Amino acid sequence: MKRLLALCLTALLLFSLVPAAAAETAAGTTIRLQDASGTVTVKNASGKAVDVKAGMRLYNGYSVATGSTGGVSISLDGTKAVKLGASASLEVKKSGKKLELSLRSGELFFNVTEPLGSTDQLNIRTATMVTGVRGSYGWVRPGEMGLLHGRVIVSCFGERTGTELVESGHGVRDRAQAGYEVFPLTGGDVPALAAAELAENAALQELIRADVPTLDVDGILASLPEKQAAEAAAREEAEAALAEALEAQAAESSGGAVSQVFEEDDSGSGTAGSGGNSGSGGGSGQAQEKDSFRITLPETGDAFHITVPDTYAPDESASNVYLTDTDGVFAFDLVPDADYAYTVMATVSEGEIEKGLPDDNGVVRCTLTVTSDQSLSFYALAGSAEQLTQALEQGWTDISLNGSGEASEEYISIPAGTELLILEGSWSFAGIGNDGTLIVGMNTSCTVGESGLTGSGSVTVLDGATLTNDGGYCSLSGRLIIAAESDASTGELRVGTLSNEGTLELTGSAAIYGVLENGDAGVLEIMAGAAVSVYDGGMLKNLGQAEVSGTLTAAAPDGGAGGFVGNYGSMTVSGALQNNATVENLGSIQLTGNGTYSGDGKLTGNAVETGP
Repeated sequence: MKRLLALCLTALLLFSLVPAAAAETAAGTTIRLQDASGTVTVKNASGKAVDVKAGMRLYNGYSVATGSTGGVSISLDGTKAVKLGASASLEVKKSGKKLELSLRSGELFFNVTEPLGSTDQLNIRTATMVTGVRGSYGWVRPGEMGLLHGRVIVSCFGERTGTELVESGHGVRDRAQAGYEVFPLTGGDVPALAAAELAENAALQELIRADVPTLDVDGILASLPEKQAAEAAAREEAEAALAEALEAQAAESSGGAVSQVFEEDDSGSGTAGSGGNSGSGGGSGQAQEKDSFRITLPETGDAFHITVPDTYAPDESASNVYLTDTDGVFAFDLVPDADYAYTVMATVSEGEIEKGLPDDNGVVRCTLTVTSDQSLSFYALAGSAEQLTQALEQGWTDISLNGSGEASEEYISIPAGTELLILEGSWSFAGIGNDGTLIVGMNTSCTVGESGLTGSGSVTVLDGATLTNDGGYCSLSGRLIIAAESDASTGELRVGTLSNEGTLELTGSAAIYGVLENGDAGVLEIMAGAAVSVYDGGMLKNLGQAEVSGTLTAAAPDGGAGGFVGNYGSMTVSGALQNNATVENLGSIQLTGNGTYSGDGKLTGNAVETGP
């Protein structure tokens, strides 16, 4: 029966927790609730319900939930919109113009008609991925993102971590133990919410017809009634099964004792202790299990811990704690160490967490209504190089770095399975060993020194960000993405930049939408087997020495001028230089060995020479 209950809840609920700030602020992006229909509930950062009114502002820590026939639109500065479908829930996390919508359950359609400004950030988070939205149309639901038109950055942190630049007509799907996959969309993949929004947006229909021929717009629109009917029936079936399971479980719980998951205390009776809840263990004097709650603890030493009632006992593994409460409500505290300033983030597999505001010591009191076996995982936000080093050493697998930035002589190592996001500031390190995921966030910078940047992990430089190799040796065998996006206020292209003043060796694949600049003192080596593609608006600029043993491509135009390869130094090609857009050669490009130059793109400046 418990398995039936868990399956029913899985079909309806997937909740996440973002601790609220100590005060509600409205600086930067203005968030408003629009066009509510059906049952819609709004709670403030303290978890108290507030009156729902069209045009009301949503502040940091607010949550919005819809009923089985409900729906609501959310406007961002009046032009950027999000539609929350039926039986859905999200939470708002806002700091200045940085906005994160944490989707707990259901699905969400994003309709960002204009690219965000240079200081704006909009992320949509689920339990296993974060989608960075700039100017695009698509949907997000637990375990999946689909992009009808535009371009987004998706970071996945489930069974397999990674970062992908996703383009029109593609999606990302979490396949549990098999990890995530990027896949081409078909009409059958488009859910009813997205199809309904598409039906009301003639301009989007024309964009898709022009740029995404693989999606049959007319077929999607024709199938809308069938999609809506199927999804409504599925919701009704899941709700009925849940009600039946809850009723059966209540009858089962009243019928006698079940197995215990924690030890008896000295007095012979179980109490909820610091959680503020209590219950009797029955005639035997021992507390009896109603439901259990499993916490997977990060190996963080004294930097972070959870306080739980004393009667809860750990299982055989130090990293797991099984908890239960006879009242069905479990209370716990998220407690940061005084010397480790980070924001605690937690994701629960099933159920709903109610949280309080941090107290003067940063402690967040949380309660969870326990409905079935559940698990909770945690994330860290570091504010200094020292805190970052500590978080890495203690085994955090999801870390964000914020603050004004600093110059550090430390060498940091990002292990496989770990994601580091530079969220704010200008940072420099002696070197970085990256076997996980490194993301240089929008409008931030990261510099590596003599020890360079090496490893098999993926590296993403977002628009407006800069990654600099200051004289070191860099060898990247994972995927490299250098992003770019148009600034909504100026119309100018805001680019991510990788600047090399040392040695940069690429042995994997690279997608350049921004700028890769090899400086006067730089050596760029595109190794055999590597594939580097420069796309619309992107530029590879060589002022020093470049050696192409793999493949370098100036990609064909896709609504713009195509990729641009500019050589102003020396370039030797023993692999392939494919020009499908523009190559400007004001230096020397020489083919050696089996090197080839091909394509119908434009070549300006000097001719490509054939060597011995």
